[in-house]
Amino acid sequence: MEVEDMPQCDDDDNSSSEAEDDKTVEDDSINYVEAPILTEYFEKLQNRIVKDGKQGPQEYDQKHNTFWIEPPSPYFALYSGPADPKKLYYPRVFLWSPHRLVITVLKCPDCRQKLNSKGFNTNPRACRVVDIDSCFYIMSSRYRCTNQSCKTSLNAHDNRILEQLPLHLQAEFPVYLTHRSAVSKHLGDLLRTVMQNGMGIHWLQQALREVHTLRHSRLHLQYLNSLVHRQQYPTFHDIPHGSNPIIYKRFSSFKDPEGYAGYVPSTGYLRLVYTALIDQLQPLMDKELAILSGIILKGDHSFKVPKHMAKLGGSSAFTALYTFCNEYEEIRLQLLVRTKSTTHLEAPLKEMMNSYHLYNHQEPDLFFTDNVKGDRRLLERSLPSLKRTLYNNNTHTHNIQQSTNLDHQNHPVPFLQLPSSVSVNLIQTNDQVDQAVQAI
Repeated sequence: MEVEDMPQCDDDDNSSSEAEDDKTVEDDSINYVEAPILTEYFEKLQNRIVKDGKQGPQEYDQKHNTFWIEPPSPYFALYSGPADPKKLYYPRVFLWSPHRLVITVLKCPDCRQKLNSKGFNTNPRACRVVDIDSCFYIMSSRYRCTNQSCKTSLNAHDNRILEQLPLHLQAEFPVYLTHRSAVSKHLGDLLRTVMQNGMGIHWLQQALREVHTLRHSRLHLQYLNSLVHRQQYPTFHDIPHGSNPIIYKRFSSFKDPEGYAGYVPSTGYLRLVYTALIDQLQPLMDKELAILSGIILKGDHSFKVPKHMAKLGGSSAFTALYTFCNEYEEIRLQLLVRTKSTTHLEAPLKEMMNSYHLYNHQEPDLFFTDNVKGDRRLLERSLPSLKRTLYNNNTHTHNIQQSTNLDHQNHPVPFLQLPSSVSVNLIQTNDQVDQAVQAI
């Protein structure tokens, strides 16, 4: 058995340097060129879908009921015909033609006129999406406005199209899109979990590289095992003609753009995706904070977070992170501040009190701070309930003292006294402190 010799690309998982991992997002996405094998595969799929006619792609019929075009399993791909590794390079394809699934007419986002389907894109034919252990591709319909003076053209995965769809249909779309690339929702959710648990984006990028190349290696091994089986049980395609031996094609390397075309995003790109996800979720997160109550609040500055943020001209834009927590250690308010002064907290505190009134929460009774004298005026001005609580507590304490005196008159009992063996010494100087410590 002979295998065709092909140039090898470096598949070493640890060969990428920090500079490569931190390369710009533009380099990470603009350099993408659709592999010839993928272009050929996508073209066949598009031609088949066009032949399906007005009834739509067969994936959408009652027999299949799926959005996915799955490639044949490796065993069946290698079972019949000549041994060809390119059958193992075919990815999953998510077919997205929402105009065939909705009753309403899709409208142009600019002029609100009807949109017509104009088939599929051709360069590239599909959008690459990074998943947990491989990449899949989105093949979307292309729409054009029927208004001759508008002529707007956009893809079915455009947010302006997705917003027109029913919510339960929007939920089927499995991708978080960026400008030139995309990640699956499974990977996006994993990215959030990794960041929230402090594991870091670089760790996730290394894990993705490991599982992506592991899948490639398993397919490579499966292909080699199939060649061994063909030698033991040859088919018509494995019988040499004349004196020329059968030469099998070599399985491509992971990064070979003419073959498997594997891809793992850089840490810079994953960081961009995480930032975009948080930007989308921020209104919901702010709403969740506004719903929380808090009778006992505590606030403090943290100087660690700004040290990990980007600097402008060598200086940090923020000095500290100020956090309010309630009695359940839930974050009630959090702000990046330029100075340790609390004057800039007055407006956020007033907004917080507005949410207290909106959701009919009990106003704060206590506030813990490490600078009571400096923060008192601001807190009493922004949280008036603290002054009422202080007045009520003083009145309550006075009433308790009066009640205690009356009870003592009616039912005299001895006051608690220290034992005679216990002596109380007032320590006022450093020497007295040293003497007391040495005596212990």
